[in-house]
Order: sequence, then C-alpha cells, then structure tokens
Amino acid sequence: ALADAGVQPSDVDLYGAFACGLVDRDACEARAVRAAFGDRAEQLPVLAARGGIGNNGAGSGAIDFIATVLALHHNTLPPTINGDPTDEACGVQLNSTGVAQDRRIDVAVSGAYALSGGQNAALVIRKFTEDTASRKVADQ
Repeated sequence: ALADAGVQPSDVDLYGAFACGLVDRDACEARAVRAAFGDRAEQLPVLAARGGIGNNGAGSGAIDFIATVLALHHNTLPPTINGDPTDEACGVQLNSTGVAQDRRIDVAVSGAYALSGGQNAALVIRKFTEDTASRKVADQ
C-alpha cells in the first residue's frame, strides 16, 4: 500500500491498527507493522480504537478507518482504552495516557484483516493540500 501510494515509511504519522484484542493476532499485526515500517515502527504512533468501541464484526475495519480519518482530520491521537501498553509481544506506541494528544498527522495508514485469515487490507490516507492535488493531476 505504501508503494502504491508513493509514500515512504518515514512519511507516515499514524498507524490505525485493527487491534482486535487477541494476543496472538495483535502480536502478528505488530510484526507486520515492524516489517512494513522498519525502524520507524518503534516511534510510529498507533491508534487502537477497538478497546473503546468493541468488536463490530465485519464492520470493524470500516470503523477503524473512520477513526483513523478523524484522527488525521483533527490532528489528534485518541487515547487507547482497555489496552495493555506494556505488552512486549506487540511493542508499539499506544497512547496510554487516557488523554487525547495533539499531533500533526498528514499521512496515516489504516490496517484491517479478517479474523478467519486470508483477507487483509491497508489504506493510505493523506491530508488534502493543493500540492497533493496538483501532483495527482500531473500523474494522470
């Protein structure tokens, strides 16, 4: 998804995780984040909304995507609720302060997968600017 969007791992300001709350699945997602982002993964803020909204079945990926878009739009990293920020199997940067953090977020990635396996998606979201609009027109 990063290559398709013309985005480098260093350009990404936020990863919107699927974070279903199952230790093995969350650890697998964290490994995928580390594989995709390399050294950047350790500093990359992660939005894990599921702890606050619950599992919504097939709609979970769409809800996580919306949460990621809203974080980008408002330049805010919401707190992770009901998550364990010390889970060493994951080793990601959750906002465990209980308070939303103001952050500049220009590019985000939202990840989703099916609990049954085999269906995975990642969407790269970039804030609209005149520069990104003219670049897209020039690419076509």
